[in-house]
Amino acid sequence: MSENKIEAIKKAVSQLNQITERVKQRQEYWRNFTEDVLYRTLTQAKEWGLEATVKKTYRFINLETIYLSVKNEPSTFIEEYEEETHPITKHGAHLIYRQTPSGLVCVKMYYPYIQGVIQKSDEESITVELLEPQEITQEKILDHVLIFLNKLCEWESLQR
Repeated sequence: MSENKIEAIKKAVSQLNQITERVKQRQEYWRNFTEDVLYRTLTQAKEWGLEATVKKTYRFINLETIYLSVKNEPSTFIEEYEEETHPITKHGAHLIYRQTPSGLVCVKMYYPYIQGVIQKSDEESITVELLEPQEITQEKILDHVLIFLNKLCEWESLQR
């Protein structure tokens, strides 16, 4: 009976080692290829006529994020307070590529929000896809941008 358990333990250790190695491979692929193709493709936004910025966050190595942010702009709402008016800012939408602890890449989008009018919440985000780093190609990124823009158009239509 103990031999069966020992064999099961050896098998589990082997599986754990394979998983750990796969995570390292994913992280290395992100660093060497995925990160660059994401940044180069997303920075073309201005050429497409989209007022947006692309940023990278590096707070934690192997948990980096690259995101496309539509610029903030004045909303159509104006707050009146003590006989003064203040335009309310619409905070832009985001298309985010985040490396997960397993080395996979989570593609997520966040809708815009207007403080005090349309709140920022977890319900205002969509997970687009969860991918292996090597699945992220320029063509795939362009597909994501198109989904992002279509969802943003839909959101804007519903919010007006």
